[in-house]
Amino acid sequence: YGGTETEGGYSVQQTNDGGFIIVGYTNSFGNGGFDIFLLKTGSDGNQEWNKTFGSNETDKGYSVKQTDDLGFIISGITSADYGFDVRVVKTDADGNEEWNKVYGSTLNDFGFNIIQTDDGGFVVVGYTEIFGSGDEDVLLLKIDINGNQEWAKTFGGNGIDRGHSVIQTPPDGFLITGITESFGDNNKDVWLIKTDSNGDSLWTQTIGTDKIDHGYSVSQTMDGGFIITGYTESENNNDDYEDCDWEAKFLPYAKQISQKYDIPLFKGNVNQYTKELKEQQEPSKKFATVIPENSPGNVSIVLEQSTDLINWTAVNPGSFPPATTKRFFRVRAQE
Repeated sequence: YGGTETEGGYSVQQTNDGGFIIVGYTNSFGNGGFDIFLLKTGSDGNQEWNKTFGSNETDKGYSVKQTDDLGFIISGITSADYGFDVRVVKTDADGNEEWNKVYGSTLNDFGFNIIQTDDGGFVVVGYTEIFGSGDEDVLLLKIDINGNQEWAKTFGGNGIDRGHSVIQTPPDGFLITGITESFGDNNKDVWLIKTDSNGDSLWTQTIGTDKIDHGYSVSQTMDGGFIITGYTESENNNDDYEDCDWEAKFLPYAKQISQKYDIPLFKGNVNQYTKELKEQQEPSKKFATVIPENSPGNVSIVLEQSTDLINWTAVNPGSFPPATTKRFFRVRAQE
């Protein structure tokens, strides 16, 4: 979907008619620069309509939700003299603008995620560089059904703290996940913030180790807990491996580290990939290739030194992502 220039999509949701709504940005259409791009498709993915919102500079939509009246609510950013402000756009079911509001201060403010609340209003989460106490603080912004600001709360310390996802939790209140540099293990950690219905903090929790950990999305589970997804550099991304004979790590290059191997994934012809890999290694060093077998999803890992072959098979086989993707398998030796 798009025109002759650049488009990107940040958020998608299935709509009540079985189709989909997408929000992102475009500089093929609109008022110039980058504009918020709202795109509606049918259940078959064919475009039904698209709309743009913004100024003649930079506007991007990061989150979209279908609202109770079957319209749509968008949160994102818009250019300001000093950086960016939060922009929220409400549309009807056909994408026609009903209201368009900007919220911010005198430095950068970002709105990464928006939800509709039980009272018909909305909550936006992101970050601000001016409200609060640190370099960047988590911003929780409550607005009413017409887009009027009701309150804004910030959470943070003396580092970079950002909110990426928010949910409303029963019987009331909100849960935010994001990142914190101010608290935790002296690096960016996943940060959970639980608030009451007025946005005041009830408790916070950091998750992570001494590497970088980000929380990007949170949902509540049926048992009343929460599930978070995100990004980490904490596990198996360096040479500090625990002793283990049973685990292999898949990377786009081969290197022996104690009893563990970095295994390259291939994309395309395996013989050509193996040939290229051999040319990159000294003949005396072990290297590894990944070879698909006939049964779907089955994996063989071959570790080779001179003419000696040791075959391994994956206990939990998986698909083959591109070589730049990291995938972990627990493996056992074949007799």
